[in-house]
Amino acid sequence: SSTGITTAEDLLQAMKNPSDPEKSIDVRLINRWFGGRWLPHDITSQANNFPITPGEGYFIRNFGEAKTFNIP
Repeated sequence: SSTGITTAEDLLQAMKNPSDPEKSIDVRLINRWFGGRWLPHDITSQANNFPITPGEGYFIRNFGEAKTFNIP
């Protein structure tokens, strides 16, 4: 990926700590559907730090107001 976002942790960190603090999103968890069940990754955890695959959908838990996040 040209964005440098290749793992679940990369994506959560990019959303939580963007270059513009006004665009920060209070995310803590991302899930992907894998092997017939949800596989979670908690921010700053090493467990289940799965690769982000273009075209796949993910469930991301936000603990603040709803915001839109675009990967540059």
